[in-house]
Amino acid sequence: MEFSCIRRILLHLARVYWRIFRPQTFGVKGIVTRPGDDRQVLLIRNTYGNTELWNLPGGGYRPRRETPDGAIKREIREELSVSPYRSVKLGEYRTDAEAKRDTVTIFACWISSDHISGNSEIAEIRWVSLDDLERMRNTARLAIRGIELYKQRLNRRRGDVIGDWASSG
Repeated sequence: MEFSCIRRILLHLARVYWRIFRPQTFGVKGIVTRPGDDRQVLLIRNTYGNTELWNLPGGGYRPRRETPDGAIKREIREELSVSPYRSVKLGEYRTDAEAKRDTVTIFACWISSDHISGNSEIAEIRWVSLDDLERMRNTARLAIRGIELYKQRLNRRRGDVIGDWASSG
């Protein structure tokens, strides 16, 4: 049986479990900025789930074993073969869209090299200008929310908006 077929079956079984037991899960997503250009961010398409959807790199973690900051650094390293040298929490996103209670912490992440390669979970990687995102189709709602938080941070750092960016998430 092909690996992607097994992955689809396991994902279906997980969704059935989530509908019955409604577990609380925790995840992280990273706005990875291109070195030298903070107006370009990295989006990925996964090899599982909705494979047409552009999303942010990241994944799940267990709060008793790992901090959100440690989890995003691990996820970026595992998925993209590059380690962020800095990460800043932008906010949290809570949803029960997949019949589970999910809390996703969103980070801005900086890497020193844009020479990246995706692991087996990544179907495609793309650097996207913040200005081009509005025209991009099939972007995950969570990615859009995370990028909105990142844009707010950029604007505040440039003095365009007054206020504490950390409280906007």
